[in-house]
Amino acid sequence: MKKSKIKAILLDFLESGFFSEWRTPSNVVKKLNQRGITLRGRKVGAVFTALTKMCQDPTTGLEREEIPKDERIGQEKYKFKKVR
Repeated sequence: MKKSKIKAILLDFLESGFFSEWRTPSNVVKKLNQRGITLRGRKVGAVFTALTKMCQDPTTGLEREEIPKDERIGQEKYKFKKVR
């Protein structure tokens, strides 16, 4: 799957209210799996990259926050939420 397709799906998630609560990249991958989209290897990293770029775009209203060390599960350091 191309990065632009991943970004389009993430924008759809953003508009549908999926990011109204804090979500980790693994939550996003699980949601993609529920829609029948399987990502493996580097494509999982592409989800994180796309989310980070969306945070840098002021029109999306998506923000990134670091997860405190005692609350982290696995390798994930950040969570994402739509604030505007």
